[in-house]
This record gives sequence, C-alpha cells and structure tokens, in this order.
Amino acid sequence: MNITLLQRVYSQGFQEVPFEVFSYCAQCIHDDTIVCKIPIANLSKYSTACGIVNNKPFTKRVIQFLRQHSAKDYVVAEVLRGTTEIINMAVCWKDNPEKNSEKFADMVCMYGGSLRPELDILNGWDMYESE
Repeated sequence: MNITLLQRVYSQGFQEVPFEVFSYCAQCIHDDTIVCKIPIANLSKYSTACGIVNNKPFTKRVIQFLRQHSAKDYVVAEVLRGTTEIINMAVCWKDNPEKNSEKFADMVCMYGGSLRPELDILNGWDMYESE
C-alpha cells in the first residue's frame, strides 16, 4: 500500500475519520478505486461489489436503520472507479456498535448485497468488506 498516496487522500477531507479506518477503506486505492464519503441519503444508488449481480441492498429500510443509528450522515467507502460498486466501507455507530454492525450486514445480505463486518470497533467505527 502506498502510504504517501494514502496520506495525501486522507488529508483531503477525511481527518475526522481515524486513519486506520480510512486505510481499511483504501485497500485498493493504488488500483482502480476511489475513496469517498457517501451521504447515507444517497446510498440507494450504490451496490456491493460482491453478492447478487446488480444488487441494490441499500433499501429504504436499510437507509432508515443507518439514519437512526449512525453517528455521521455519511459512510466512508472504497468504490470501483466509474461504477457504484462498494468494495469496502465503514460506518460510525452512535450506539451498540457490535449489535448494529451485525444487523446492518445481515440487512444488506437480505437484499442481495455482501458486506462482512470486521467487528473491530474503533471509536464507534466498524469496517466492512464486500466478499
């Protein structure tokens, strides 16, 4: 992983996110991906890279759950450049992070997506990998 590239992108608007969380969401940044903050309200436009082809797991129900339990109005995500496919992402939970993290991943799976929670909570943030 190119630490110089990570630090440069991190300094362009991600400082409120722990660097470890950001770097998890930038695992493939040297390839053909971008790291971005996606407003929770806009998640319905995205899919997960793995799961059912052309999945749309961020339904109204999932977005409502995030709005209710997320400490931020956005998620941090690594997205394949030129697509809406999320490879990795992170959510900052304001309450019950382990419980909410697992429920969120289960809900995404129920709607055809694939996000595996790390359950390695850091200042309320948990990270997910599409697999």
